[in-house]
Amino acid sequence: MWGRPETLQDHFNRHGANSPEEYVDRCQELLLRAAEGEAGIKMKVADDGVIRVIDTKTGAFGAYNLNGTTKTFFRISRVFPEIYFGRQPGRLALVQRSGAEIEPEVEPEIEPEIPFEPIP
Repeated sequence: MWGRPETLQDHFNRHGANSPEEYVDRCQELLLRAAEGEAGIKMKVADDGVIRVIDTKTGAFGAYNLNGTTKTFFRISRVFPEIYFGRQPGRLALVQRSGAEIEPEVEPEIEPEIPFEPIP
């Protein structure tokens, strides 16, 4: 979904794809890949709620509203994606990588309670 539909045509004209619909699909695909923790994709969340995502392999960059709608999407030079992304506001979001196994937390064993009897 595009955050402000009235700006979609302008973004499409500047950043292109075969159609505005395909452009929006590419935008959403990048966000989903980031949420799944795909390797090579980084995500930042800024204090104002803007989510920024970059594919360090292709240079695809997207900015998203907190509700997941797209603000912008374009490709930057494959040479400088890490530098560009590093200059963007926000903190890196740690996402569990797809297929990664996580050790279950084990609760420590607790001694059974010893009944307390008051002294008469």
